[in-house]
Amino acid sequence: ASHRRRGPSIIREFGMDPIIRSCIFEPNVPYTLFVYVDRNLPPYHGGSLSSIDFVGPVDSTVGLTPQLAPRSIEFTDTDPDAGHIGGIVTIERAFTEDDIAEYVLYLGRQEHIVGSSIRVVHADGTSHYALSLRHVDIKQSGADSLLVFARNEHGSALEGRSAALQDASLLLLAPPMVSCAHAPDGTITVRIHLQLSAVGSAADVAIVPKGMELGAQPSNDHAGLDLAALRGTMVCASIGMVAYTTDVTHSVSPCGLVPGKAYVAIVFVRSLAGCSCSWPCVCLGDISFAT
Repeated sequence: ASHRRRGPSIIREFGMDPIIRSCIFEPNVPYTLFVYVDRNLPPYHGGSLSSIDFVGPVDSTVGLTPQLAPRSIEFTDTDPDAGHIGGIVTIERAFTEDDIAEYVLYLGRQEHIVGSSIRVVHADGTSHYALSLRHVDIKQSGADSLLVFARNEHGSALEGRSAALQDASLLLLAPPMVSCAHAPDGTITVRIHLQLSAVGSAADVAIVPKGMELGAQPSNDHAGLDLAALRGTMVCASIGMVAYTTDVTHSVSPCGLVPGKAYVAIVFVRSLAGCSCSWPCVCLGDISFAT
């Protein structure tokens, strides 16, 4: 009966839960809240499950613009050129389109609109809308997302939906292949073979003992591998190795490898065209690990 005695305090704690407090409930949209209450201490499974139906509140301060946003937006880049995106954008309609005339698509940077709209689609009751993008430049604008808003003759809704952009111009098509070459003087060269999706790449490679690769990541601007996070663990490294083919072999030397010990090659490749995104958007580059 401990859960009954603690009932009032549990309700107060639940009401302060940051996840519940940060929920955005769209106006006039029905929701169901499920609540399960159990003992504070084992054995569990003696509690009860309840549900509460409610409708999202209406903001009386909002004017005649749409109050609902589309339910979701999805996009995968298929344009092979660095700094450009292309492919199909899929927009899931709002819960109701009673006050929505169209959906407007923009490029975004840090959740803010960049420039003018790039596509508009009429709201006709379809469950999902498919828009085609062709060779849209994202490098000059520094766009890191796509934003979509509902609009009518009075203007656009205050809230929209976003989809992060991941430029597909340069990706590893297969895990890196690693081999070692022994020189007469005892030095060891590690060769890294890469299969890339585009020409014009720069690669950073760091060799660390197996297990030390945890936490490896690109730098905040994705301009290279974050070497600061690997200080003290790197056996050898080579930074900024340039290639102009899609089938590439890079060499890292000298490497003081211990016979019989396992190592991991951390490889980060990025396009020579540069990176237009900021953390956590992964663009124009790919990171991989090979034992």
